[in-house]
Amino acid sequence: MKPSASEKLVALLKSLPEQAFASHTDFLTTIVPQFAQILGYAPEEVFFEPYLANTRMRSDAMLAPGPTSRPWLVVEVKLVRDDQRNPPPIGRWRIQLKQFSSTSGSPAILISPFDLLVRTSGSTSRYSNSEITSEQADGLVMLLGRATRGAPAEEAPPAPAQGNERLDQWFLLTRRALSVLLDNVNTATTNAAKGASLEELAAQVFASAPFCRVKHRNLTTASSEIDLVLEFTPEGVPHPFHEAGRYVLVECKNWAEPVGAKHIRDYLAKLAAVRATLGILFSANGVTGADAGADALREIQRAFDKDNASIAVVTKDDLARVLAGDSFLDVIDARLDRLRFNRD
Repeated sequence: MKPSASEKLVALLKSLPEQAFASHTDFLTTIVPQFAQILGYAPEEVFFEPYLANTRMRSDAMLAPGPTSRPWLVVEVKLVRDDQRNPPPIGRWRIQLKQFSSTSGSPAILISPFDLLVRTSGSTSRYSNSEITSEQADGLVMLLGRATRGAPAEEAPPAPAQGNERLDQWFLLTRRALSVLLDNVNTATTNAAKGASLEELAAQVFASAPFCRVKHRNLTTASSEIDLVLEFTPEGVPHPFHEAGRYVLVECKNWAEPVGAKHIRDYLAKLAAVRATLGILFSANGVTGADAGADALREIQRAFDKDNASIAVVTKDDLARVLAGDSFLDVIDARLDRLRFNRD
């Protein structure tokens, strides 16, 4: 049986600390083609030392449909030694990736023999090559793989119903992009890929909103882990979010069953711990009690009535309606309105 893409990625990354490379160029031209092939990119889609389209910035490599195209993925490499006295400048690397990503409008990664940094949807994640897990690799293949890319917006063919139009005036993600992201959610098979695909969808939707930014992804606190932390800008926040304060916590559950009361109580505890009043739960199949006003739904209503804490639930059905033309902001507004007035 042939190894999967995630298994190949684990093997490659774990091998890097033990390999010897003669130079930066040797490292670049050896590792990037292997990395690209594992993720499903063709050799002719790998370009070395390109100038990013419409900029004066130059990266070590990019994965793109053509040498002057907007990249699918910007790639930087750093050949460093394992020296405890001189640890790698991770902070500077993060800044560099942020610049590449914000300038190109595309995800960016940095590969060293010991670390992999991934910049997407406004935040940067760091992985240890020697400790990479199969679950993490599943998520990376889902996030960075060629199958999820499609053509960049300026080169994509026009599409009538689910094409270049934005979700609404507040959320600027195109319906074509949402269609690809939602398809990833629906076709994911492993638990890691299911979670990563829905989280990426939520991150892309909110990263497209000018009034907020995705400040943290997979934030680990002293007591819990939070999928996404949104931070609102001081001005321009649309009316459904006026009472939310500075931060909103987003949770993503791509489960076959509805989310139950216990998980809602855990979610409410996370909100209380950081003094946030609004959570947005992306749950593929909603929450329990939706038909009878009980269980998880009752916990959500009780928290609003007693603690002024709100959870807006977004389901796959809601996203399908947005894809068909509904406003994403209106979906959130309707959920919060129903909660405030305790309506069915």
